[in-house]
Amino acid sequence: MASIRKRNGSYLIVVSMGYDYDGNRRKPRQKTVRPPEGLTPKQLEKWLNEQAVLFERECKDTPQTVDMR
Repeated sequence: MASIRKRNGSYLIVVSMGYDYDGNRRKPRQKTVRPPEGLTPKQLEKWLNEQAVLFERECKDTPQTVDMR
């Protein structure tokens, strides 16, 4: 699940990447988005949720790197 935080005129979307095979938490991925001007509060909320879902899909579809130590 992605979280959304307001930052001045933009929003920060953070996606938790879960855990690796050793049980260590993987580093969360972040993206900053700026909404288009002229949106009503309800439209803004819908737009942000859509951006969060798209970014989460993008993160989860990226292959996981394996550290071979």
